[in-house]
Amino acid sequence: DNAPQAFTPPSGPMVLSRTVWRGLHDGKAIKVTRSYAVTIRADGDGYLVDGQLIDTAVDAPAAVAVLAELERKRVETGVFPFRLDRTGRIVPGPAPAPADHRPTARAAAGLVGAAPLPEQVRQQSRAVLDEVIGAARAGTAWPADLFNPVAAKGEQSREVQLPDGAKGRIAVSISVERRSAGHVPHSFERTVTTSLGGTDSTTRETWTMGPR
Repeated sequence: DNAPQAFTPPSGPMVLSRTVWRGLHDGKAIKVTRSYAVTIRADGDGYLVDGQLIDTAVDAPAAVAVLAELERKRVETGVFPFRLDRTGRIVPGPAPAPADHRPTARAAAGLVGAAPLPEQVRQQSRAVLDEVIGAARAGTAWPADLFNPVAAKGEQSREVQLPDGAKGRIAVSISVERRSAGHVPHSFERTVTTSLGGTDSTTRETWTMGPR
């Protein structure tokens, strides 16, 4: 598929769940699922998507339990509402004011420092702190064609220049399951693999949609 099909929104409310797997340095991962009650209704020459968070679940190794709890309690702002054009693509809106995550980072660092953990575990927890906070900061970037994908599968990659002169690579792949073109998909999966300095890290995101 090279162009979006005419978009047919769902006839009633639906539950949209977004699951993010964030890889850690030891091969384990933090898994965060947020579920929203969502409605899509006609609005001018496009559609308005509105919703509210109804559940958050976090699965994480014991070594980062403190960070997982902070992630579980994190309040998202600026996700809804947003607009779709007549083909179902997300219309870019004004960039929200960047949230100040420094208090969260300081709180997490303090809890990690005070926790009765072996030094190696404490160091690992601190090492992933910036990753978790950074992922939270970029957590609302959804694919533009999430609600009406233009293709069932796709992959693209690009090289990045590192400060030391070496090169890295970022690869993005998507996989979509849907009833038919033009309708919201059952699932939309995006995997981002970053290869820098001989080290690979992977973030996987899956959105699922179904009637409420």
